Amino acid sequence: MATAQAKLQNEKFISKAPQNVIDGVKDNAEKLQEKVRMIEESLKALQ
Repeated sequence: MATAQAKLQNEKFISKAPQNVIDGVKDNAEKLQEKVRMIEESLKALQ
């Protein structure tokens, strides 16, 4: 997730990458964030 966020914050990446690649990185970051949220909720339930 950190890699995806770093790419999205990198102006060189944003300025050079095709829009479909940028959209793919955004989608991947969102999916990873959702997985992290689900894992955190699971951990809380176990406590």
